[in-house]
Amino acid sequence: MSTDLLRRGHFIFESGHHGDTWLDLDVLITDPRQARAEADRLAAILRYHPADAVVGPLDGGAFLAQWVAAALGLRFGYTTRELVDGTPRYALPTSIDLRGARVVVVDDAINLGSATEATVRALAEAGAHPVALASVFVCAPTGPAVGPRLGLPQVWLTEVHTRTWPAGSCPTCVG
Repeated sequence: MSTDLLRRGHFIFESGHHGDTWLDLDVLITDPRQARAEADRLAAILRYHPADAVVGPLDGGAFLAQWVAAALGLRFGYTTRELVDGTPRYALPTSIDLRGARVVVVDDAINLGSATEATVRALAEAGAHPVALASVFVCAPTGPAVGPRLGLPQVWLTEVHTRTWPAGSCPTCVG
């Protein structure tokens, strides 16, 4: 795995939290050979989880999820981020029917887990049954806790140690 995608500094995440590490995941998903290799590694682990489909949050997670679905010979779906009354949430497009399906949620990276958790909620609202979480990267210490918090098994390929803070507690911003 390339270290070109890891940057240290001060970053603001989609969740609003601040952190000291940024993963430039476009480096992974724009290289089809690398994305496929990582997806194949995830698929080899996930084949033991009985599933009917693989779903990822759009953008990066969905691209990786599609490769994992292909490797496992399963259906593929994705969730999109939308604003509902000013609040971000994820939803399955209405053209994707996964009612009753057992679904593995794949993301490129899980840090605080906001996109992953929102995808799990969207699947449950659509009548699907999430059975596992998977990612190429997990950002410790918060990322590995997402699966247990949701009551789902969670697998990842690479652990990256990071620090995150709520916006009002960021030492860079308040210091």
